[in-house]
Amino acid sequence: MRSDWDDGAAEAMVAQYDKTGIARDLALRVYTSRLLGRDKRLVLHGGGNTSLKTRAPDLLGLFDALADATAGLSAAQAKGFRGAYQARVTR
Repeated sequence: MRSDWDDGAAEAMVAQYDKTGIARDLALRVYTSRLLGRDKRLVLHGGGNTSLKTRAPDLLGLFDALADATAGLSAAQAKGFRGAYQARVTR
C-alpha cells in the first residue's frame, strides 16, 4: 500500500488548527482521518475508525483522555471527536 502522507500538508493542518486552540496531536489525527477516509477499503461505515489518546484539560487540570470520532460527526474536522476520561473507559 502506498502512503499518501505529506509532511507539508500535515504541518499546514497543524498550523490551521493551532489558530483555534486545537492541539497538534488532534490536528494530526484529523489529517490521518482524512487520509484513511479517501480509501473506502479502510473505512467502516458508521464511524469509529480513528481515535486518539491524549491529555486534555478539565476544571482540575489535565487528565488522560480518549478522543474518538463520534458517529454522525465527521472525523475530517476536530469537532468530530469527543473526549472521555480514559480511566473510566478502560476499567
